[in-house]
Amino acid sequence: MALLNRSALAVLLAAALAAFPPTALGQEAPVASADAPATAEATTVAVEAPERTCRLVFIAAEPLGGTVYIDGVRLDGRAPLLLRDFPEGAAAVRVEKEGYHPAEAEIPATGDASLVLALVPVRIELGLPSSGGDGNSLLLPPGTYRLATGPAGLEVAAVYPRQRVLDGVRFALPAVGAVGAALAAREILAPREGDYLVSAELVAALGLGAGLLAWDFVLELDRRDFLEAFRGETAPGSAGGTDALAVLQIADRALGRGDFGEALGRYEAFVEAFPDTRLSIQARLEIAAIRYLLGDLALAAELYRELTDEYPWPGLYDRAVKGRSDCALALGDPAGALELLGLMSFSGGGLEREDVEIHRAWLEELSGYF
Repeated sequence: MALLNRSALAVLLAAALAAFPPTALGQEAPVASADAPATAEATTVAVEAPERTCRLVFIAAEPLGGTVYIDGVRLDGRAPLLLRDFPEGAAAVRVEKEGYHPAEAEIPATGDASLVLALVPVRIELGLPSSGGDGNSLLLPPGTYRLATGPAGLEVAAVYPRQRVLDGVRFALPAVGAVGAALAAREILAPREGDYLVSAELVAALGLGAGLLAWDFVLELDRRDFLEAFRGETAPGSAGGTDALAVLQIADRALGRGDFGEALGRYEAFVEAFPDTRLSIQARLEIAAIRYLLGDLALAAELYRELTDEYPWPGLYDRAVKGRSDCALALGDPAGALELLGLMSFSGGGLEREDVEIHRAWLEELSGYF
């Protein structure tokens, strides 16, 4: 049988201590006596959460990596950010990222806050299914587009914003030309007598026709410039479509089957393919959890540290803190695990404060033995 390494022994020790909490040093465990009176009430221990006077503010934006400004002052780092000891009072938040329109929000005057801002891209990514089934996508600038099916699949064509005006000019040109031709024929067949060789109607028709021709020429040049600019601003998007959630669910199913190897590979591929999405933080969290289960505690602890320090997303942050604390405990450092629990924000994520405080009390008792 292969020998267990120190990390595995630490994990087993932590599990055993969780199941059988130790008694105080120098004392024996109480033994039930037949003479002792029976009691129907279980002994309960009240655990009070430590008072926290600091104010926590989460500032997150999707996609990740935006520059954060508070009341016009640029902050170090990029979103998502966790600001501790934030002063009381309302403040204006602005997040900027290249290729996206800025987003703004306001931090409330009191209490903790979790802000998640959605950045709207300057160019929209449009998935295009193809006849082969693979598909691709395009990054499109703002505008109106016409979709049509073609031999290669779905085709996209930009709609010139003044197309209706151009169509109207080209519709009127033949009518004005016909009127002008009729007036000219009348003048030829029935020449006018007097100072004017042509009628005012014919002059007006010729002038209107010349104006329409000039307008048609200008609009056509503008339309060509627009289409040329559209081709320049359009860029290929991500390969294989943009449904990041569907890709992540494949990894989730592999994890649900207990296939850690496949799940780990798919989560890592997801982070590489979709690095700027909130889902990539969730994938990083699953990667760290799998590393922990596989006994690679040092790497798991480092992955959890990256999540708490560089990707503090509301709702996922506390899970990363708890995972980092579990790694410290499994590595034989209950005091460090206890200290890490002090970073909890309780901003969501499925971790109840009461459960965490009970775990904290157990760690405090455990720390006395090391």
